[in-house]
Amino acid sequence: MKNPFDRMPGAATVTIAAAALSLPASIILGPPPSVAGTAEAIPCLRLAALCAWNGTDGQGTLHLLFHTQTPLPAPVRSAKNQTDSTWCLYSKPSFQGRHHQISPSATVRDLGFGARSVRREPC
Repeated sequence: MKNPFDRMPGAATVTIAAAALSLPASIILGPPPSVAGTAEAIPCLRLAALCAWNGTDGQGTLHLLFHTQTPLPAPVRSAKNQTDSTWCLYSKPSFQGRHHQISPSATVRDLGFGARSVRREPC
């Protein structure tokens, strides 16, 4: 199967699978939600990226997004913006359908839809 990202120069995504981590998740991701304050309720690697999960409340597979991307490898249901940019997530590939804007430092526990594309700019 051809890699769908071959046609998107400059696009980058990193998928983190819990089984692939060689260090305890608490070291990499920070304290669990029960220990962390409200602002840190959804832990993510400390990188300037949009942390995106295929489940609500930061559950499921974590994808680190650094650039505009369509289509996404899996629908995104929750996200944490750790960049100084505003991002816009869309329910359909090619930046179509419903959308949700995420401001810098904001966390969205449930987008209300599965996002299939994302732009690193306001909606």
